[in-house]
Amino acid sequence: MATRKRQHYVPQFYLGYFSNKPKHIFMYNLKREMHKSVPIKGACSINYFYGKNLAIEDSLSKFEYFASSILRKIQVNENLTCLDEKELINLFNFILFQRGRTEVSQKKMIESADFLYKEALIPMMLNDKKIIEAGITKEKLEKYKLSSPNPILTPLLIHLQSGPLIADLHPALLINKSNTNFITSDNPVILFNPFFNNLQGIGADGFRSKGITIIYPLNSKLMIMLFDSKYYNFSRLKDDFTLKVSKNKDIRRINGLQMINCNHNVFFEDENQIKDIKLQHKELSSKRSSKYVKPEKYKTDDPNKEILHLKNRKYNYNFDLSFIITKENVDKTHGDRDPEFTKFYQEFMKKHFAKKVQK
Repeated sequence: MATRKRQHYVPQFYLGYFSNKPKHIFMYNLKREMHKSVPIKGACSINYFYGKNLAIEDSLSKFEYFASSILRKIQVNENLTCLDEKELINLFNFILFQRGRTEVSQKKMIESADFLYKEALIPMMLNDKKIIEAGITKEKLEKYKLSSPNPILTPLLIHLQSGPLIADLHPALLINKSNTNFITSDNPVILFNPFFNNLQGIGADGFRSKGITIIYPLNSKLMIMLFDSKYYNFSRLKDDFTLKVSKNKDIRRINGLQMINCNHNVFFEDENQIKDIKLQHKELSSKRSSKYVKPEKYKTDDPNKEILHLKNRKYNYNFDLSFIITKENVDKTHGDRDPEFTKFYQEFMKKHFAKKVQK
């Protein structure tokens, strides 16, 4: 049982792709501003992260095993046409699965629940007749928090169900020909919207957002990027979905997103890269935050009602990559790439799970 206690939220096999030493990987901790070689076995793991029910860990391990064969196949062939349709779909699913299973994802869930409890549930309870008669005050209620024994399971389930929501994105495999290696982190899958990111007051990094890109490094020389082809052209993108990147500044800008979005640590293959990693950390430290969710309130025509909105925190970042060309005359109105499909998908999921519950 003790050997199953440490549960990984970034797979060991994946971290191994960024290692040039047996069973070890170089890690840079942003808080301590120090680096060292650490055992892969203990990296990105927490005691009973998915709970003490080991059936969950077993199921995730089976998915990892299947995904590892797909990622290895890409690395051996260095293209995406080596995958059949089923493998490509599962690649998309695994990328979302990885995004939903991290400690950052768990923290977002906890922050969201805390906000909704304070701003929605407490006001509702204070208007309840029984609460009023019991003399329960706002101060008493604020001493409590919403909690779950396994808060990671909700975002994990959401991400596992969301594969169809990104199926329309175009895949590209970036082949790094520069002198700077790709890095990864304890939160390796990044959603970023180059087109809409700088608009104030708008959350533009959802699965269905117009202009979204999804970034997932595979090793120090390969990275998968999914992108909205209605907004971007990738110059030099070949028929096998590969694109060679030779400029160091492009790789540094991609690595910068790992630096901004990681929880505590970034991982890298070559220890000689540490000088640049520390420099980039210094350059980007102001864009990091201890909070991952930005809550907002909007007034309505009814003075007794307001809209509560939760979105991922925003940061201004120059993601001007030499190979990404923004198309002309694109729709500058932020929103869903295909609202009708999203509505269909939501209704389908409701019916599907309603049947599951009835059974």
